Amino acid sequence: MSLLKHSSTGTIACLASCALSGWLGLACSSPSNPAETPDAAGSVLPDASGKETGTEGAPCFANATCMEGLTCRSGMCVNTAKDPGTEGGPCFPNSTCMDGLTCEISVCVRTSPDQDAGTPADAGVPVIGTTKTIDSTGGSIALEGATLTIPAGAVATPTAITVTQTADPAPSGYAAYSPLFKFEPEGTTFDQPVTISLRYQGDSSLATLFWSRTGTTGFARLSTSVSGGVATAQVTHFSKGFVANGVDYSEPPDRTCVRERLIHGRTFSQSAVALFFEVDDCQGRPITGLSCEPNGGCDFTVKEDGTRLPVEAVPSILPAKGLTIFASLVIDTSS
Repeated sequence: MSLLKHSSTGTIACLASCALSGWLGLACSSPSNPAETPDAAGSVLPDASGKETGTEGAPCFANATCMEGLTCRSGMCVNTAKDPGTEGGPCFPNSTCMDGLTCEISVCVRTSPDQDAGTPADAGVPVIGTTKTIDSTGGSIALEGATLTIPAGAVATPTAITVTQTADPAPSGYAAYSPLFKFEPEGTTFDQPVTISLRYQGDSSLATLFWSRTGTTGFARLSTSVSGGVATAQVTHFSKGFVANGVDYSEPPDRTCVRERLIHGRTFSQSAVALFFEVDDCQGRPITGLSCEPNGGCDFTVKEDGTRLPVEAVPSILPAKGLTIFASLVIDTSS
């Protein structure tokens, strides 16, 4: 029937490409009588919030009706009488809520204090670095907070090696224990593993060295030994690295990876179609924070037989429990 995929281009409100993996259910109902919507498995409108249907903050979809004074926006009943940008007031993906508030599902909500977790331990440190030429006999380079040891035979010809402590923050999703270090020349590979040692401040039982991957985005979690406030691991290529909590972390997904998912189902006459799916990138990392506004662009494209849906479609998405996304498509095929 319809094909969902992420759009790799679009307006500022659109996110970059990602993949749709799996679908949890498909249900259809007549929009003329939303009261007959099933409430068991396959429900068209699951209420993950536990709130009564139609009340403020409760889920809704395009053919549902919120209580008086509320409007169904991006899959949630919101109070549009409240000033935009204020707590509980409406917002959009490309707008800004007041200080201390975050735009979630088109409503300004209070920012959780723990959202600041993951700020690098030494944010704002000055950029410092050192360069040394290493030949086939090997050698070591020491910098405040970092040591690189290259064994004999790791490089075939003399190579100028640079180690830099950057002022860049660690990627979001990590509770960093050290600054971010850069090792150059970028992309250099070694015939023998080289040893990286980084000094850190944090829980020794959780300290882990992360190393950026080659040919893709993200950081790999390395097998790390810890002693005296120093985390040590071996690598075979040059990248960026830092020490962070290796247990409680989430790796940012690669939004440039595109997959398509064919979702089967049928509708008759004018219908409402509810689709349930989880969002991952091509490496299986979860993608959250998706949004779709009728006038502001969507994070996905609806297709039918390989082309954009040639009928009226009003999509909206609503995060349910965990990473599950609820998508409601109202498809009018009567004309």
